[in-house]
Amino acid sequence: MSKSLKGSVLAVAVVASMGMLQSAKADILATSVIELNNLTFSHTGGAQLNGAGCPSGGGACAPGGDFASLSYQNTGATSVTFTGTTNQSGSGSGTPLNLPLICNGPGCGTSTLTPNGFQHLGTVTGSFAAADQNELGFPIAGIGSPASATVASSAYGQLQTPITANGNANSNNGLTASIVFAPTFTGTVDINSNFDFFWKVFLGAGEGPSSFAHSSGVVTFGLVDLSLGAPVFNFAPAGLNWDFSLTGPAPVNLTLTNSGAGAFSFTTPILLAGHQYQLTAREVTLAEVSAIPEPGTLALFSLALMGFGFARRKFLD
Repeated sequence: MSKSLKGSVLAVAVVASMGMLQSAKADILATSVIELNNLTFSHTGGAQLNGAGCPSGGGACAPGGDFASLSYQNTGATSVTFTGTTNQSGSGSGTPLNLPLICNGPGCGTSTLTPNGFQHLGTVTGSFAAADQNELGFPIAGIGSPASATVASSAYGQLQTPITANGNANSNNGLTASIVFAPTFTGTVDINSNFDFFWKVFLGAGEGPSSFAHSSGVVTFGLVDLSLGAPVFNFAPAGLNWDFSLTGPAPVNLTLTNSGAGAFSFTTPILLAGHQYQLTAREVTLAEVSAIPEPGTLALFSLALMGFGFARRKFLD
């Protein structure tokens, strides 16, 4: 066999090896979505709590309502990171609170994400990290419009890149609402809400032991009697609190997922007229994905590059 033919055969073999490296995909996904709709606070078995006569900025309320005083504050924060890009974040406070959709990574431009869409993404469509958040309305009547609250957050992480490159896509999304109030009544309160949630973690076949996907979600309500300095209750709705992950290796496609829609209701212990209370509600969604090339993959890639150089020298000879 001539030198030029030998060099051509070796070059073809090296190109084939590099093609196999490039065609191997790191298909990894993590999605977390929570939406609370029509969230209200009501007298047990009766009318919705009414904050009429309470100033919009918080403080003492006019006589005749359900509160002697009432103040409230929402704070939210989002952050996304993607390897090789500048981190993005958002934060704000107030009621309502609508933080813009943020996205990092080459797949942002072709993703199906829309602001306040809170899509249930279950298929890898690109490489990106994204977060979105919205809160509007108020669970107590007479404060704002509508007289119920909607609280939604989503976090996404996806990787669809050659396994010869490191990749990390992380998204963190958190919202905290705080209401400090002094009721004029003694009795229990019902917390009612509709909900919708979706989460999924996925590792594509062939992922190595260093790859992982992680999804978590948190919804909690807590009440403290500030007059006594004592906790009154903590409530975490069933189904809306999870923490799941997958770690390679993945000899086949690996998936964990769940979704649902419904309603929850919780009745507080007896609240005492004249006492001051603080109600804190939290909603958090998190999505993390990572792909790290294995030593064997890097070695094969290096061998392919060395072979290509050798083939080129032989061809020139």
